[in-house]
Amino acid sequence: MTCQELADLLSDYLAEDLSPHARAAFEAHLQTCPDCARYFDSFREVMQLVRQAARDPLLSRHSRHRARW
Repeated sequence: MTCQELADLLSDYLAEDLSPHARAAFEAHLQTCPDCARYFDSFREVMQLVRQAARDPLLSRHSRHRARW
């Protein structure tokens, strides 16, 4: 798997929408590519922050809906 392929599959990986073969290739690449491992960690953190913001009672209903993408 290339770095670009990993980047293209990040959302699918986190949503557990990859085949077992693709998931194994994704995880193997993370083990051997420190740049992708850092990118993955950053992406995952951002997604967690977005989910937390979506649950914030101070956000409007419209904003919460848009933050779920």
